Amino acid sequence: MGWASIRAGYPLWMAQASVLLLMLAPRPGHGEALPADARALMCGARASCSVVAAHPAGTTQRGDPLTIVQLRFALADRPKDAPDSGCRDGDRSDGGTEYWLMRGGQQPRLMLALCNDGYGASGVGDDEVEIGDNRLVHRQAGGSAWRWDVTRTLRLVPPATLAERRCSYHVGGPDIGATTDIDFTTLTVRSVAKDSAAKWRDDDGPGCPDWPARRFAPQPAPRLVAGYNLVRLAPAGDGAATAVPRGTTLGSCALTLTTDGEHGFLVFGKPAGSAAAAAEIKAIAESDRSLVIQVFDPARPAAPAAPPASWIHLPHLELWLAPGGDVGASRPEPERLQQIAIDLDGKAYGATDRAVLLPAVERWNARDAAGRPVTVLRLTWPDDEPLMGGVGLVYSQPEAGKQARLVATMGIVRNRPLYLPPLVALPGSDDGPAPPRCVLRDGRLTVETGN
Repeated sequence: MGWASIRAGYPLWMAQASVLLLMLAPRPGHGEALPADARALMCGARASCSVVAAHPAGTTQRGDPLTIVQLRFALADRPKDAPDSGCRDGDRSDGGTEYWLMRGGQQPRLMLALCNDGYGASGVGDDEVEIGDNRLVHRQAGGSAWRWDVTRTLRLVPPATLAERRCSYHVGGPDIGATTDIDFTTLTVRSVAKDSAAKWRDDDGPGCPDWPARRFAPQPAPRLVAGYNLVRLAPAGDGAATAVPRGTTLGSCALTLTTDGEHGFLVFGKPAGSAAAAAEIKAIAESDRSLVIQVFDPARPAAPAAPPASWIHLPHLELWLAPGGDVGASRPEPERLQQIAIDLDGKAYGATDRAVLLPAVERWNARDAAGRPVTVLRLTWPDDEPLMGGVGLVYSQPEAGKQARLVATMGIVRNRPLYLPPLVALPGSDDGPAPPRCVLRDGRLTVETGN
């Protein structure tokens, strides 16, 4: 795969280490050969519009050539919401830069419109772009005392946001930092965080943890913890929380755990003997104070006629929460930890002697895309405090009336979670391809990655 790197801010950024990049220079003079009508559409009334370069971006499946055209503007043509000083380009200011997709026989399409205003109080804003075969990768960094870095991978045709990797850390210490990876095609969200309970030295320095080069595990490297995050649905257009209609099932728009060891962390017991015997759990955050969780467990009908003496031996969900926990702390404070159990009949239990606020539970039966019977539970709290400290989700699958295995979104040691992965919000709209969103289709929540 050939790639071209474009410096839109500071030093050259290399794409993910797993991708081999062949650096290509832009075609000299290619911008001047752009069709007049295409150039007029891209520049509009902005008299200072100049074509920096046109970069080859592979072809469509039909063989149509793709080109990314980079435009730049003078200060007088800066965006309306830009500061009076304009947009930063190294050590000078101007009116910003844009990246347009050209495809034979079609109107140009705006992919990115960038104006680096410092991107935060620290003024360290940075934009870098990589162009490859039917791909555009945009990295943006900024922040204040809290620094952030977002790398987004876009497919050009058909347009879609495929993946995003987010990083955030605090400049005040070496023990706070997290990297979150989102695969929008499967809505799998994983994060790696610095273990706030580990020993850190001042000379370790602030920054984000590196993504694991090998196996994704609850402790992927010394002083790091990891987990699977629940996605939070985007609010409705009026800002109200998105309500999942009763009777809905969860499709591709959900985190998936299975008890066969394929999805999530198996933290107790052996994997289910076969795929047919494995339970499948899907979950999503309906809002900052409510979760929707779906369970298919083929072992449930085989439960003994007489109920076990304890919910522990029933098929059940467990939630680990830390209301009021410190922002950015990966390891939950023991005194704040709460454990809640919910059986598949919808009854909630405090799993320890500590007082906990139990959620209201709404339950319905349905059939998933494969026609299997599933139980769907909606868990709702009075406010957002219980979920603000992160959510650890566990499912317990019994066999012969005994707890047989646990699958979880995080590691558990000595009956305590190593990490409570925070809820992750889907990105908002921008000038590029439509952001991924969850849509209700045939009574099922499904992820839609493009427009």
